[in-house]
Amino acid sequence: MNAANSYLAAHVRTASPADLILMLHNALIRHGQNASAELRGGRLESAHNALVRSQEIIGELIASLNFDADPELCQRLLDLYHYVHHNLADANLNHRPEAIDRALEIVRIQRDAWGEAARRLGEDADTQETSDNGSEAVRIAGPHSSSKSDWDLNSAYSSGKVWNV
Repeated sequence: MNAANSYLAAHVRTASPADLILMLHNALIRHGQNASAELRGGRLESAHNALVRSQEIIGELIASLNFDADPELCQRLLDLYHYVHHNLADANLNHRPEAIDRALEIVRIQRDAWGEAARRLGEDADTQETSDNGSEAVRIAGPHSSSKSDWDLNSAYSSGKVWNV
């Protein structure tokens, strides 16, 4: 394993659940931008590979949803993820970079919303040791122990200012 991969593996193992979601969104944007540039340059194989990776990331985001905790919020997120996935598949099948652009517009909005939610949750954690509303709308799949693997989004979305889509 090279140094960059070692660093990334360590970063993923030690990241908070909120940071993992942000990392997935950032990777999705990076691979989507790469795919768009490759399509525009006529490099179909590398565009296909980047789009497949983007679709895999959407699958990870979908797998992170915990419908038992907040079905309405999870359904809204699922609908967005399906829209993004549909556009990525359209771009891949029909070589349409504008479909990637539509998908990335949504992903950027989502990333910014997650960043704001994470910031607010971090501020709340600084002033309050525990959360007592009990909602766990997003479950992070991956290398974390169960004590670190659930993240409460209810307080971040309750103001209505974070969710703008």
